[in-house]
Amino acid sequence: MNLPFLTQVIRTAMASGQTQDVWKLLEGVKRGSFHAQVGWAEVQKIKPQHFPPSDLYPHRGVLSLFVDSCSNLICSKEHRVPSPCVKAELGGVSETTDVVTGTGNPVFTYKMNFLVADPASDTLKVTVFDERKEETLGTMR
Repeated sequence: MNLPFLTQVIRTAMASGQTQDVWKLLEGVKRGSFHAQVGWAEVQKIKPQHFPPSDLYPHRGVLSLFVDSCSNLICSKEHRVPSPCVKAELGGVSETTDVVTGTGNPVFTYKMNFLVADPASDTLKVTVFDERKEETLGTMR
């Protein structure tokens, strides 16, 4: 089975207990890459006395995504410099970094945390886009 790249990274982080350093070319564009660190922490299954045994806390863990930077980003109009930001989505929740104005090599240093109910089916999607023109500069899963 061919798993999405970020799913493979998350599984490695879960199995090793170590933060994974990720450099990946963005998909759907001529050029551009994404740098982040992915970590995983198990959530203790809390079972308060007033809940029946079947109502355990629904989340298995917390996925930490530290968005570091992107490089070599270009707009479809090649003579224009982008003002990029990164949006990450997982389990119906999304979070977006601040915009870095006027650069194809932005540094974000932005940490996001997502509760994960089912690591086997919850998929992390990362989109880099130009905030000024609402243009996608690349994606990855």
